Amino acid sequence: MQGQNVFSVKKNGKWGVINTEGQVIIPYKFDSIRYIINNFIVGLDFDDSEKNLMTMMDYTGKEIFT
Repeated sequence: MQGQNVFSVKKNGKWGVINTEGQVIIPYKFDSIRYIINNFIVGLDFDDSEKNLMTMMDYTGKEIFT
């Protein structure tokens, strides 16, 4: 998945986001990166109770809400 000069990348079974220079913007900690749109990134974590835990971040990696 790709947005404005950022790309979702999977490493060691987890997803994160890097920029075009290869710098990690969002650490590799998510089970899924769902959206990279309108300057926002949405990451999902799945826990043992089958609940999806969603985190919305901006392109700097700052969490907007969890």
